[in-house]
Amino acid sequence: MKALLVPGTRARRHVRRLVAGAIHAVRQVATGGRPRPEARILSYHRIDDEPHRSCVTPQAFREQMHHLRNEGYDVVPLATVAAQLERRSGFAPRTVAITFDDGFADNYLQAFPVLSAFGIPATIFVTVAGIGGRLTFCVIGRRGSRHSPGSSCARCCADQSRWAHIRSPTRG
Repeated sequence: MKALLVPGTRARRHVRRLVAGAIHAVRQVATGGRPRPEARILSYHRIDDEPHRSCVTPQAFREQMHHLRNEGYDVVPLATVAAQLERRSGFAPRTVAITFDDGFADNYLQAFPVLSAFGIPATIFVTVAGIGGRLTFCVIGRRGSRHSPGSSCARCCADQSRWAHIRSPTRG
């Protein structure tokens, strides 16, 4: 019995699979086989090697996206999650949406190539105004890009055609 508790043993892995299978079966019976009404949202801030709690290293981010793609997760745009919640239609198993807060340049320079390589959609919430201080900005739109004085985001806007899917949220 003690061998079942030792991490990394074959016996423990086997028991974990059995328990996970049993839980899955109970859920199927309880829901009548209907999709569960939940999705996971993975929220990122920065993709950088900076040792800060809001940063994920580029290597770790690549590994996480590889895991999502290769382990059968259904990665959907955030708009899809919102629409399904509104319709109360439930979600496919392992549904995930990915978001980024603040729209740092590394979202484009580090994350975008990885997301593109794996065919993974993401939503970026871009900071457009600051409170009580000077904020540099970068606006990417149909008419080109604009930068505030001193902005360092010119590199991320150099190939703005690749960002054509970015839209401003409507004000309500």
